[in-house]
Amino acid sequence: MVDPELAKQGFFWNDAPTDNADHTERTQHGTIVKVAAAFFDEMDRRSEKVSLLKLDGPISRDEWNSARGKQPCIVDRWFYEDVGVFIAPGGTGKTTLLLFQLIHIVLGLDLFGYEVRAAGPVVLLTAEDSRETLIARLRFMCHELGLTDEQVQEVRDSIIITDVSGKGIKLTTVEKDVVMPSKQLDRLIVEVRLLCPSLVVIDPMVSFGVGESRINDAEQGMIDAARRIRNTVRCAVLYVHHTGKANAREETLD
Repeated sequence: MVDPELAKQGFFWNDAPTDNADHTERTQHGTIVKVAAAFFDEMDRRSEKVSLLKLDGPISRDEWNSARGKQPCIVDRWFYEDVGVFIAPGGTGKTTLLLFQLIHIVLGLDLFGYEVRAAGPVVLLTAEDSRETLIARLRFMCHELGLTDEQVQEVRDSIIITDVSGKGIKLTTVEKDVVMPSKQLDRLIVEVRLLCPSLVVIDPMVSFGVGESRINDAEQGMIDAARRIRNTVRCAVLYVHHTGKANAREETLD
């Protein structure tokens, strides 16, 4: 129930005043509603004005001298400080191969004969395999790789696994029928930036978007979200994505 005193002030309600309210109260209510509507319309207008495209200025001396022709390597000829997608049918070992690579990146060990040039922490967001399952796989792989106790501790400290399954975490949202980066993405960037990771892995991509009802817009929105992470954190971002098992069985290569 709404507090009668608050109702008299026009707060927390949208209906007309109670039957006992006089004509003056009704008039005040209508005025408050109109003012509130005008306020929110003005806020929307100002928000859109702030979001308008603003051109950058002339090229500064620092930009001229420091601009890079290509993105820095995380792993030579393998991972770059950019956005990538790791795609394969379900059940083919994507996660196992991925964990193998993460171990090498955090330890700075050559990966498939390529030099790891930016060893560092890795953030793994999973909405599929549980944290416990991934930890168990990591433990088994570290044992099979014959890692020392110090290396195992580094793996434990530097591979940050966060299970968000069932929590409704989305990196994109739909605003005014346009797919946009979400507020949850901004909070994620703040958390990730504190870790200074070399790589952020998001698995699977489809669980962090707005769905497949608008495939092109949804996929472009996810790329925009990943680029925002890359530009702010200065790391590589890798999406893990599934293709249908039927395509693999039929050897469809396109």
